[in-house]
Amino acid sequence: MDWLAEAQELVQAGQPFALATVVRRVAPASAQPGAKALILADGSMRGWVGGSCAQPVVTSEAHQALRDGTPRLLRLGQMPGASHQVGGQDREDIVEYPMTCHSGGALEILIEPVLPAPSLFIVGETPIVETLVDLARVMGYRVNQFERAADLALRLGASESPVFVVVASMGVDDEEALAAALRAGTRYVALVASPKRVAVVRETLEAMGV
Repeated sequence: MDWLAEAQELVQAGQPFALATVVRRVAPASAQPGAKALILADGSMRGWVGGSCAQPVVTSEAHQALRDGTPRLLRLGQMPGASHQVGGQDREDIVEYPMTCHSGGALEILIEPVLPAPSLFIVGETPIVETLVDLARVMGYRVNQFERAADLALRLGASESPVFVVVASMGVDDEEALAAALRAGTRYVALVASPKRVAVVRETLEAMGV
């Protein structure tokens, strides 16, 4: 498996996943140091970091890593020179489980969550929008620019990554775009406008039931 190419495809698609890497092995555990697997949000695994003794635990811990955004070192079985607290944590970043394979052995597997970059949806075609697009890309946002509120509404429902919306259409499509973003439960919604224009937009949104 070309895990690097597959990981890049997932990043470009904005899909969250966890990268699992075997960092230490005690024979007769079969996975070798350097073995890697990608665990997707739906529980599927691409690659191999151990058989039936390791895969369910790796998948479970990968899901937890995706939820809290924190990497962890998974230890299966007893490692020479390591303190042991089976079924719990002996250090803040180490999670330990017993090795359930009858053949024995041990594995340490590093699990790293890779979360999609937040998306910035910008509505408008103005100099302010051009500047925001350049700035947002430098800050690591996935940027999407929309000319119309209708296009924004379609994309809001399809996005899996956290979304931020800035409406800077300078009066062309303000109310419709803001209504779409607010009704979708967007975590951050901004309007670029003068105080007078903001007051008019607020009144219009209230009349629209927003």
